Order: sequence, then structure tokens, then C-alpha cells
Amino acid sequence: MNVSPAIVLRRARPLLLAAAAVLVWSACSGGGSDSGSGGPSADESYSDGTVTITVEKLDTGLLKGTATAEAKGGRTVSAISVTAKDPKGADWGVLAFPEGIGSASASEFFEVQLQELARGDKLEITATVTFKAEGGDEVERLAVDHWPP
Repeated sequence: MNVSPAIVLRRARPLLLAAAAVLVWSACSGGGSDSGSGGPSADESYSDGTVTITVEKLDTGLLKGTATAEAKGGRTVSAISVTAKDPKGADWGVLAFPEGIGSASASEFFEVQLQELARGDKLEITATVTFKAEGGDEVERLAVDHWPP
């Protein structure tokens, strides 16, 4: 049977497009923290508590993650916030949803609104936590992560 190459290519086109899409997706995902592993990408321990940043997912236009704080020695977490800056110091938009403020354990789910980042540059994500002692004294602690990993 004699089949022209044009017919073969026309029939194989959907398969080729699907294969190309999978290759592009796998190249963009890059492994690391945005693979959905959920492991901490920044973890700092202090005498008053720990601060952890976990980048969980890269979504369309958003970098999603969680900042957590665990207070020690009778302290509580009175505030938690996440910021993102590019290497030139420009702030990137962060949507944040805190939970557990005022208790010994708090977290903040965050979404960084991605913008253009030059090849090789890394975004600096900072979680700042305020720990409050029983006497009312407060101290700020932080953890810093860089993305992409």
C-alpha cells in the first residue's frame, strides 16, 4: 500500500503536538520544590521558635506555598507575613491567608503573583514571624528562600 508522507504527518500531528506539550511542561517544571514534593525549602530555628517556608506548586502565573511558625517556651505567634522581591529590590504581589495567629502554631498559605524574571535571577521569598512572650515582649524572626531552586 502506497501512503503519501503528507497523510502520515496529518494523522500523526495530534500525537506530535501532545508529545511537544509534555516536553515543554517537563522542561518548565524543573523538578525542585515546585514539583509538588511539599518539602521545606527554607527552615530556620531560633530559641523562640521555628520559621519554615515550603514552596508547594508553580501554577499559571502563581507560585504557591506555605509559611509556618512554631513557637517555643510558652510564646505565641502574634503575626506572620510573606514578601517577595526580585534581585533589583522590586516587591512582587503576594496574596496571603493566615491561620492560627495568637496560638503557638500558625501558618500562612501564600501565592506570589509571578512577573518577568531574567534568566539566572532568583526571587527572594521572606517569611517574617513575630513571636510574643508571656510578658508581652515581641521579637521578629524570619526565613528566606530563593526561587527557582
